[in-house]
Amino acid sequence: MSNVQGRVGLAPWLPGYRKPQLAHLAGHLRPASTEAAMQRKKSALVDELAGVFAQAANDPQGCADAEFVQRVNAWVPQAVRGESASDT
Repeated sequence: MSNVQGRVGLAPWLPGYRKPQLAHLAGHLRPASTEAAMQRKKSALVDELAGVFAQAANDPQGCADAEFVQRVNAWVPQAVRGESASDT
């Protein structure tokens, strides 16, 4: 299994998004611009975002920016968190 496949396994819902959506999310979560993210391949965006979600979930203390971890964890889809729409 490649590193990309391993990371995506932690966020299997990411590949279902289109490249513009992933680029927008990357720009929202990180200080990089959405336009710069659009220049990257979709697979690279999926890998980067999967790594971001994995770090926020598995090693939040490893990230110096607590607000970043909150932003990332707040974006995880309800279905992945195991919540129903009535729970929010």
